[in-house]
Amino acid sequence: MKILIAYGTKYGCCEKCAKILSEKLNGTVDLFNLKKDENINLNEYDLVIVGGSIYAGKIRNEVMNFCRSNLDILKHKKQLFLYVV
Repeated sequence: MKILIAYGTKYGCCEKCAKILSEKLNGTVDLFNLKKDENINLNEYDLVIVGGSIYAGKIRNEVMNFCRSNLDILKHKKQLFLYVV
């Protein structure tokens, strides 16, 4: 199984959580920092995990933009959401 963990982080906590999670999962896992990385082909992945920190009551903008931009693809994928508060 090929897994993508796409995350947005302000202070690095969500990035640490994404790395820990990636070590616990079976299969090929790619980490994707939504603030730094740009192009990704979601069609390559069987499972997409989207993570983001919540700061001042809001999820990171890059996480929202990623979900909005890829909504049509994400609707047809197995997906999980990870929030770090």
